[in-house]
Amino acid sequence: MNRMVLVLCVGALALLGCGDDEDPVVNAPDGGDAGGEGGAGGEGGAGGEAGAGGMSGTGGMSGSGGMNAGTGGTDPDDDGGVDPDPADAGSDAGEPAQPLPDDGNQGSVCEDGIDCNQGLDCYNAGGEGQGFCSATCEEDTDCESIAGASYVCSMSTGVCVVECEGEDDEESCPDTMVCVNTTGGGMDSYRCKFPDAPPPAGTAQAFEACSMQEPCIDGLVCNAFGGDGYCTASCTLPDGDCAAVEGAAGDLTPECTAAFGGPGGGMGRCTLDCSENEDGCPEGMTCIQAGGGGPGGGGMRCGYE
Repeated sequence: MNRMVLVLCVGALALLGCGDDEDPVVNAPDGGDAGGEGGAGGEGGAGGEAGAGGMSGTGGMSGSGGMNAGTGGTDPDDDGGVDPDPADAGSDAGEPAQPLPDDGNQGSVCEDGIDCNQGLDCYNAGGEGQGFCSATCEEDTDCESIAGASYVCSMSTGVCVVECEGEDDEESCPDTMVCVNTTGGGMDSYRCKFPDAPPPAGTAQAFEACSMQEPCIDGLVCNAFGGDGYCTASCTLPDGDCAAVEGAAGDLTPECTAAFGGPGGGMGRCTLDCSENEDGCPEGMTCIQAGGGGPGGGGMRCGYE
């Protein structure tokens, strides 16, 4: 009797879940569901495979971090060359040319022998190009040690020079030199020299005196007749525009005439007719006969004597 009661009691306890420990088998489905959500949170991450781990779903978010890292991996400097190349810094076609050496040594620019150091002389034959200091010589062997080109002894000047083939010869001359004709009268004799210096920047204003040494400002030309020239504007005959120089014309009105104030066609110059007002010329100018006094002459025009 007592044994039967004990068996019934044990069976009842089993059915009612008696005891303090939870059954892991019964709770397993809940853990599985949590693990599944975690897997979805990490797109393609390892969290989905963790399953029963549950909390590993948070680790799945590192999948987004991985995507950000991939985007961040694009280097802003890899932009097809937008960033400047340090090797190109300072290179500009607009930069001024380097000044020619003028220390009196071999290959420095000169006008005559005074500009050259002892043992050197200035080769500056012909009217084209600038001269350069070079060793004196009696024969070609005296020039063999000069670097930079093939120097020979000029018998006419006693100075080591470089011969070249013509204006298109870009191979024979030392750096910064050009090939020029140093003779005239139909005879060609080409030697290397420095190129001619650029003309000085013009400073003479409208109707001011001008010359090769005192050129006009940009936009004006030097018009000369019977004396020193003066700066004025070019114009197209017969009624070209002279507004550019009106402000400097004093009491007179500039008009487009042939160059120097005489008759002609095509391109002209803006001149000042002073035949009816000899005292009306701009300061420093005088009313003088232009283009001759005979028939067809230019009449009285302002100019410099």
